Amino acid sequence: MKRYVNKEFIKKGKIEDRKYQRNLVKSVMKDRSSLIVAPTALGKTIVAALTIAERLKEEPNGKIVFLAPTKPLTEQHRKTLEEVMDLDKSKFTTLTGKIKPKERYQKWKEKQIITATPQTTRNDILKGKMPLEDISLIIFDEAHRAVKEYAYVLVSDEYKRCEREDKLVLALTASPGSKKSKIERVCKNLGIENIEIKTEEDSDVKPYVQKKDFNWIKVDFPDELKKIKKELQSYMNKLYSELKEDGFINSYDVNRTRKKELLNLRRRLAKMDNKGHKTYKALSNVAGLMKVYHAVELLETQGVTPTLKYLEKIRSKKGKEKTRAGERMIKDPKIQKAIVNLYEMKEKNKEHPKMPKTIQEIKEKTDKGKKILLFTQYRDTVQELVEKLREEEIEVQRFIGQTNKKNTDGMSQERQKETLEEFREKEAAVLVATQIAEEGLDIPSVDSVIFYEPIPSEIRYIQRKGRAGRRQKGEVTIMITRNTRDQAYYWVSKNREKKMKRMLKKWRDEKRNPKSKHDPNKDKSQKTLKQYSTKEKSE
Repeated sequence: MKRYVNKEFIKKGKIEDRKYQRNLVKSVMKDRSSLIVAPTALGKTIVAALTIAERLKEEPNGKIVFLAPTKPLTEQHRKTLEEVMDLDKSKFTTLTGKIKPKERYQKWKEKQIITATPQTTRNDILKGKMPLEDISLIIFDEAHRAVKEYAYVLVSDEYKRCEREDKLVLALTASPGSKKSKIERVCKNLGIENIEIKTEEDSDVKPYVQKKDFNWIKVDFPDELKKIKKELQSYMNKLYSELKEDGFINSYDVNRTRKKELLNLRRRLAKMDNKGHKTYKALSNVAGLMKVYHAVELLETQGVTPTLKYLEKIRSKKGKEKTRAGERMIKDPKIQKAIVNLYEMKEKNKEHPKMPKTIQEIKEKTDKGKKILLFTQYRDTVQELVEKLREEEIEVQRFIGQTNKKNTDGMSQERQKETLEEFREKEAAVLVATQIAEEGLDIPSVDSVIFYEPIPSEIRYIQRKGRAGRRQKGEVTIMITRNTRDQAYYWVSKNREKKMKRMLKKWRDEKRNPKSKHDPNKDKSQKTLKQYSTKEKSE
């Protein structure tokens, strides 16, 4: 029989009493500003609600600000808090850029529980309209975003500087990243000292984690696409050779040179003083390489139509939109030949072998009554998959982000809400989505998640697969093209995920006894970031 939380400011019978959530809240209230790292579907928003209740006991009139990266997510959090918290609904509000500044400023003063986007909050702070001294708790959702120029950083900096002494910060994330330096930077930016980590292997978490079955469907890269790839790589060889002749690189391997190396070269060239003709030529060559690199990636992971659309987009640019690198690329005979070959394949209805395999996989699952969330990187692929599924008379909806770009078809937030509601009400069996469905949003429960392509980010890999098995056992299927970036990206994300888990467990296991060797079988609490950093410097 379920037990429910019996706590002031929490409605009775609304929140299941889970030990790990109680322990997390205790740690936050004891150690103050904290980062909670926990897998998806373990109720981080509920932990936030319980923390809010504790903070209100300390200071009943204190303001609570709950920040989240997107407008739909802020509204989702407000609705959850209204549902579980024993407070009058008049105390809650959501503030985003859609609300006029004058009205926002009034609500900052009048409301107590405020969910808001970081960009809007940052702007109102800079204009002196947000009363920081009145805030007793700030919650940062998807806290891994708190790096570089993201609005979380400025909001946190201003809150640190305000005169309030008993500040409390709660940061939440399922996937902070695999690099210690990034996690340390996030913690520094948000003023975090305490890190609480929960994993799916923890004894108090296991009862609430649904199992997932993993399936990998592998296809071969067709000879016809290999020939087109060779044409694209011939142009890449030409640009690399010019960079080498001009002394900007020592050597290169067109099959192994990574995008990261090109980005580093571009940064180095941009920083050069007294740029001459060769430097500007090199910058143009790097820009051309980046474009062809992307075309090859599209060819390997997406297929004919997305690659062709990308190349045609470069060719159709006019006026200020046209670049020297793009113009030179499109005029090259090798690129023109690649475009002709792509058109020939399109006319013959020849596509990437992942496309029919994915459609087949979905048909088999929908025939069994399963609901599916299909992820892909690109909107062109979303549209193509939706069209193919509708040809098979499968109920399907697309789910993509908004856009401000000219002639680009996006979805308004209202249409996004309607789409999710239609999917929730089983009007569609399949939701084909870009990365907008990875993070935070209340996507309806699905039986199966399919990756149309692997992604080289451990954060996004964790978020995607976390969409399956939230309430019952789930399936994760990953489509992989052999000997392409698909294969490389899959192993990159897997290895980074393992590295992240090892690092987080080490932090946790060393807190109670920093001198002891790491034992992955022991379920201990983590150490503080300050302790860990001190130890790192001494080694």
